[in-house]
Amino acid sequence: MAGMTVEERSDAGTPPVGDQNTARAFLDRAVLDSAVGGIISLVGEGFQPGEQVILSGAANTVLIANANGGAAAFINFSAGAGLGNLTLTGTTSGQVARASVLLHADVTNLRGMIVAPAIVRPGGTVPVLLDRLTPSDSGNIFLDGVNQGSTMTSAQGTLTFNLTKPTSGFLHEVGYLGGSGDAEATVLLLNSLVDLSVTKSGPAMVNPGLNMTYTIAVTNNGPDDAHNVTLTDATPTGTTFQSFTAPAGWTNTTPGVGGTGTITSTKATFTAGSTVFFTLVLNVNNTVLNGTTISNTATISAAEPDTNPSDNSSTQMTTVSTATGSTDLAVTKTGPATANTDDTLTYTIALTNNGPSNASNVTLTDQVPPGMTPLVFTQVSGTAFGLSFNGLDTFTAQAATVNPGTYTFQLIVQVKRNVLNGTVITNGASASSSTPDPNMSNNVGTASTTITNPTHVVISEFRFHGPAGAQDEFIELYNDANLPLTVQDTDGSGGWAIVAAIDATARCTIPNGTVIPARGHYLCVNSTASTGYSLNGYPAGTAINAVGDASYTTDIPDGDGVGLFTSETSFVGGTLLDAVGFSSVTNPLFREGPGLTLPISTNSQFSFVRKLDSGFPQDTNNNAEDFVLVATDPNAVGNGAQLGAPGPENLFSPIQRNATIKASLIEPLQPSFAPPNRVRDMTPVTNGAQGTLTIRRRFKNATGATITRLRFRVVNTTTLDTPVSLSPQADVRLLTSGNALVTTSLGTLNVQGTLLEQPPVQSLGGGLNSSATVTLPGGGLAAGNTIDVQFLLGVQTGGSFRFFVNIEGLTSPPTNASKPTGAKELKPQPVAKTLAPN
Repeated sequence: MAGMTVEERSDAGTPPVGDQNTARAFLDRAVLDSAVGGIISLVGEGFQPGEQVILSGAANTVLIANANGGAAAFINFSAGAGLGNLTLTGTTSGQVARASVLLHADVTNLRGMIVAPAIVRPGGTVPVLLDRLTPSDSGNIFLDGVNQGSTMTSAQGTLTFNLTKPTSGFLHEVGYLGGSGDAEATVLLLNSLVDLSVTKSGPAMVNPGLNMTYTIAVTNNGPDDAHNVTLTDATPTGTTFQSFTAPAGWTNTTPGVGGTGTITSTKATFTAGSTVFFTLVLNVNNTVLNGTTISNTATISAAEPDTNPSDNSSTQMTTVSTATGSTDLAVTKTGPATANTDDTLTYTIALTNNGPSNASNVTLTDQVPPGMTPLVFTQVSGTAFGLSFNGLDTFTAQAATVNPGTYTFQLIVQVKRNVLNGTVITNGASASSSTPDPNMSNNVGTASTTITNPTHVVISEFRFHGPAGAQDEFIELYNDANLPLTVQDTDGSGGWAIVAAIDATARCTIPNGTVIPARGHYLCVNSTASTGYSLNGYPAGTAINAVGDASYTTDIPDGDGVGLFTSETSFVGGTLLDAVGFSSVTNPLFREGPGLTLPISTNSQFSFVRKLDSGFPQDTNNNAEDFVLVATDPNAVGNGAQLGAPGPENLFSPIQRNATIKASLIEPLQPSFAPPNRVRDMTPVTNGAQGTLTIRRRFKNATGATITRLRFRVVNTTTLDTPVSLSPQADVRLLTSGNALVTTSLGTLNVQGTLLEQPPVQSLGGGLNSSATVTLPGGGLAAGNTIDVQFLLGVQTGGSFRFFVNIEGLTSPPTNASKPTGAKELKPQPVAKTLAPN
């Protein structure tokens, strides 16, 4: 979501920071399965008689392969014991050419025993999630080694493995049969696969007697780590060695300065997916004739066979020229072709002096385009340039003299969350020099990236207990994307599922074809009569309340967890979209990070709300960091709750409209902290022992449609029991305000008051996640029209304060928020007058 700063911090005096767009970005989640059970280590080519099959971890057992080449290793589980996850791990030693395993159980009532056919290379893992129908079950989990064509018979049927060797030389799994109650899979352990590549760049021309600078880029395209990697490069005829720079961890052998010979650089392990840069400087002898071509080749190799040896060498051709007084600078830029919002991207910029002369006073400039946030700019090869940043969007690299050769830089940026799906962002870099350049057409290099937003739905608010009891619970989902989302399963099961950890059973299913609006919500509730979900009266759309879009009746325990899956039947890491749970949840599929610490078991009005400090939902893959506990009575709930209210939203609820409902001052001739834009009244009121603060703003409808419902949700404030971050910190409460006639330079304005939305009853005033609505003129707020609104805050305790809201609205005809923006953040003012009585 995005947000708008409705007000600043100080009571008067120092002007506020003002409305600033900020977008706090977070990486997308990554689910990692931990090995809670045992770890099976398979060593060698197949299984030979007497060979060890080591079962470590919980069972800590060593078994010996039997005479027929198979091995039976097992984990015993007793009644009531949690199985957790079993992980099959490939060996990192030896050359495993063929092995397969059958994993099965001697009981028929296993559920969620997820074993998929897989290919595992040395060091790779296959997570296996184990669970039982009831805690009273006991039995054994077996691991049996079988060779090609072997047959394994169990009480549930016969399983035959048919392994073939394709033309690529690597084994693959053809298929498997499974009996009722068993889970079987073929897991093949293969040789390591590597694809090393080397790219060499340098000058196109050079004068005799000058140095040439080469940049050598080496990449391991994977999928596995490469070992005993060697880079070689020999000095060509007519040149002498000057210097060689390698990344940390590489061991180098070179000729002496002014000598000739082979340059060698080695590394024991080169990680898959890595790219490193080397810099080689050679000098061209003065005796080399005009027109001579110097050919220089770099070659890379490793202990493993390379799946694509065609790119294991690279050659740069340079022509010797006696012409002087000019140089040809060239810039090339490369980067990812596609990216998602919030992604961190790395661009490589190659600046080449093609010669023939040195270039003087060289400047390389890269202006980061809108839609991206600049992060880091570094030089990775070549003689050092001076680097600088203008503090906004432009990086600069400068050098007084640049020899013929290639100099490489890297730019790291982050895609802003409000970039629309399908947007093409072009990033360019340009070079200039005081030396004449006869070919200016290649002085600019660009790279274009298309933004392709994936499904990003998060659990945004929930509770597993409420004032009606243990079944007064709900789970709210949020479409954290700029476009409507049409639900579609990933396995043909019929839809998505919200699943409880306690029994790995779906509570709500979301059918295929369900459309969740851009920045909209979906609500799953416990519909048990009398004791279930109690917030059916909370307002949602026009004349529609926040009833559940889907429902269930089986209780979710107070300290449990839930996961959102893109399947109605397969609840594994590959189908998991999001999860939230408490630290007592043992299955990591149903919580992120260590989980929330303390469940709430009191019959109180509360909920756990995903933080929206920046206006967008915070998603760091750590539930304890991402969620905050709000309650209408924090003292009754405890556990770090702060004043606020549950605010469940469904498919019919107003949609975040920060980008298309714009705020401005009702009196443009006065600053935001001065009357009538902001008015301080010292008269005490209920939930305002030190008076009130009125904040007035004008909102313009730029949605292109008529707004039929308009409300504001508090996403950040300083209120009762808010963790202290300001000194002194105010305690302000959102109150219902009446209308007011206000005289401004624009004329006399009828400023509309806001109504604190209830239920839930908020006798202490509104706080975090509370919402307030405004009455619109008959027929709604037409496109292009404005409405003047005032917010009333009760000042319970004086001090510096924050008050942020998101703008939510419904339109007719319906439209979606297409360009959400970040909340406009107010930074603490070190010298700020506080809210206090006169």
